[in-house]
Amino acid sequence: MEHPLKALFENAGLIRNGKPIIKYIRKLKASHIIDVCQQSTDITHYTNINASPSIFSHAAAPSLGGSSYPCSSPSCRIEKIRELTQFAALYSDKVFIKNYFTDLLAYADRKPANLEAFFRYKFLDDLIVFCELLPLIESDIVQMVSFGNVCPHCLCIDALSQDKNPRYNVLSDALRRRFLKEVAYSLIYKNDEMTLISSGPDSILPHGLWCHTYLIQDEIYSKAPRLVEQVKKCGIIKLTTDQAKKLKAHNIPFTPLIHNIAFELGVADLLKTSFLSD
Repeated sequence: MEHPLKALFENAGLIRNGKPIIKYIRKLKASHIIDVCQQSTDITHYTNINASPSIFSHAAAPSLGGSSYPCSSPSCRIEKIRELTQFAALYSDKVFIKNYFTDLLAYADRKPANLEAFFRYKFLDDLIVFCELLPLIESDIVQMVSFGNVCPHCLCIDALSQDKNPRYNVLSDALRRRFLKEVAYSLIYKNDEMTLISSGPDSILPHGLWCHTYLIQDEIYSKAPRLVEQVKKCGIIKLTTDQAKKLKAHNIPFTPLIHNIAFELGVADLLKTSFLSD
């Protein structure tokens, strides 16, 4: 029987013979991509999963399961999948990974018509990685899982027992403070794009560097309009600690890291599996 996710993408004309149909994907409208991503979310919703508690089942951190954190390059994501494949072959009967197609749904209400190129680019990368995963998914070694509109942090809070929650919150707050104290932030304006550059220790930043382009510049303009105008004139500004705090710049590199940790912990607790982290 054909896997439902494979059937979804094949019936939509997105993949053929285990490979993305690039020419077609490059013409897709953002609204169509959102619809397909939503259907994938429904297919992989955790309520459809019959998980049996086992030490040989694992919930993998998104960074190991092909998600775009800590690197969005398909080659890096596929490299992580191959590491996961080697582990699964030796130690695991089943590995649950995040359905990373759900990530695009976060932009569904942000004027997607203005983000057509971003949607196509991200969706194509996701399909390339999916096709690499497909043999493992079809053999039922890897299973994608989604939780609707619940973010990994909230999932973790809900799933963890009451005695574990306080410690998780304390550690989360301590990690957030490290991003404010140990990471340097700069704003760069170039080619009509506003980008936040974060640089700091490898222990909390992948390769010591994190770049974030504001797809919707109003996100930052509403918090500090004068600073934004200054960056547009100068091209680049190194933020003070107070400026970074006002812009909540530290939350941008912090959020994917804590979500990465929270997903594996939350899913492991909810589905009664072991967790797998890098």
